[in-house]
Amino acid sequence: MTTALYIGAIIVVISITLIFAVIHNKRLAKIAQERLEQEQTQSRTTTILSQLNPHFMYNIISAINDLCEGKPEAQKALVAFSDYLRVTISSLKHTKPVSFVTELNHIKHYLSLEKLRFEERMQVIYDITATDFMVPVLSVQPIVENAVSHGLFNKLGGGTVRIRTTETETEYSITVADDGVGFDTEILNEAKNNSGIENVRKRIASMCGGTLDIYSKPGVGTRVHINIPKAKEEAK
Repeated sequence: MTTALYIGAIIVVISITLIFAVIHNKRLAKIAQERLEQEQTQSRTTTILSQLNPHFMYNIISAINDLCEGKPEAQKALVAFSDYLRVTISSLKHTKPVSFVTELNHIKHYLSLEKLRFEERMQVIYDITATDFMVPVLSVQPIVENAVSHGLFNKLGGGTVRIRTTETETEYSITVADDGVGFDTEILNEAKNNSGIENVRKRIASMCGGTLDIYSKPGVGTRVHINIPKAKEEAK
């Protein structure tokens, strides 16, 4: 090999090495940024929790409940809100996935409160055939909340929310569907990076190896589909 060719080969090798180094460093920087964001989120959660006094809030709710003596509907609403608040505060302490049953119970607390507001304008159908799996805490509940507050609230006459779970040999599936006003999913894609749903999608992917897909059509309704692979479940 001539000196010129030898030097050229060295330059090529160095160039390729530098390219891979740059790519690797960018990947490490991205991982570090994601980790920092998770730590910041956890730090904010810890700060919020440190500023809360759950006993004080529960005592106030109890005092208001006493003032509502003789008004069973008002007392029922306070008890439901107290349960919802208790579960929400407890959920903020979780940094690992929780059982789907835990998440489902929180959903039921939330929907019982919305039922007081919507009354017959909101119907809920539970089609639960699988529960023995894990999900990130407060991951399905925000989706149900979106179905109610964005889908049904803006629809004249209200509508129905259906929560369904299924199991196959390879995965667990959760579907939250509503027959509300629907929307253009392209709008959601454009605002994706700032979307609360995108946050849920990332947590499902990182904590459970799962996916989240949204299907919606204006005037028809919205369907959110979550898949949790069993391989990830079994590895825990």
